[in-house]
Amino acid sequence: MTSDNGFFMNFITVIGELTLFLSYLVYLQYKDIHQRLWLFVFMGISCLITVPFNPYLGKELSERIIQSLSGSAIGVIFFSLCLFLEKRSQKNKRLTFHDVFMVFIIGCLLGPGGLFLSVLAGSLLSVLIRALIFLIHLFKEDCPTPHTLGPFLVIGTLFYLIAQL
Repeated sequence: MTSDNGFFMNFITVIGELTLFLSYLVYLQYKDIHQRLWLFVFMGISCLITVPFNPYLGKELSERIIQSLSGSAIGVIFFSLCLFLEKRSQKNKRLTFHDVFMVFIIGCLLGPGGLFLSVLAGSLLSVLIRALIFLIHLFKEDCPTPHTLGPFLVIGTLFYLIAQL
């Protein structure tokens, strides 16, 4: 593979990932189910464009598709199980379906290994930010903390992608 071809593959991958993350942010703004369904179609097309060129998933096209599907499946199954257990056990819900959807996108783009590392980085960042907020508001009765994991997952994924360069 020449350096021009590698640059092209990385460029297409970054454009696809930015498109998916921007569409996720738009997804959070829409409340109508029909508008959200169109975003699912748009994100599916973006994933189909990105996966064949994504050098992080492997060298062969079949390997890239298998890595993408397995990363998405592992992420959705694990986070859906966590969401189910959290809804049954706690009054204060921190994990939402949007987080499961975000993990689906990350798993599709980075495969199982990248998904694990980006979720780990996002979770550690979430813990650090929440601990910092707790220490700042130690003597206040209500302690505001971020409600979802999604933004931290995006930042963890960006850390992973920067580390790959």
